[in-house]
Amino acid sequence: MIKIISILSVLFLMAVANANDMKYEKIGQWNIALDNPTQMVDKSRITTLFTGGTITLGDGGGIIKACIEDGHLYAKSLDVNIRCYVELDDNSTMLIEYVAKLVPDETFWDLFPKGVLTTPPNVGLKYWTGEFKMATVSEKYAWVNENVIVGIGLELQGMKDGKAGYALYDLYALKH
Repeated sequence: MIKIISILSVLFLMAVANANDMKYEKIGQWNIALDNPTQMVDKSRITTLFTGGTITLGDGGGIIKACIEDGHLYAKSLDVNIRCYVELDDNSTMLIEYVAKLVPDETFWDLFPKGVLTTPPNVGLKYWTGEFKMATVSEKYAWVNENVIVGIGLELQGMKDGKAGYALYDLYALKH
């Protein structure tokens, strides 16, 4: 039994060491316009249609044409699943699906609905990250099809006085 525990401990330590060596590269930004009010579907579920924004990828990018959000509100966090159609600068298209976790602090629900800028880790949000899956037939951007892409949330602002808010992420590709 002690031998099995020792072997498992060594394997665990090797896995932790490998995880600490994880490499990533900044590849761009995602800036989605929050241009429609969020609708509550029931006590804990939200849906929203977004119709604008931009993505930068390397030396190019595209325009976000339409996105639909399926979100869930929990006691201490929000999960969003968003699917988007993007027109790229090489006249091709990209389908993007991302899942994000937002952990608000005690001020978030006072700030965000009023259109006040929130930023992790100290203004409305403790942290905010997402995983992006991108698919395209574009030769220029085909490299996104084979990458795991992580978004780190930078700025989140709700609508204010009828003007769109936005959600801004830095995008990183994990390197193997």
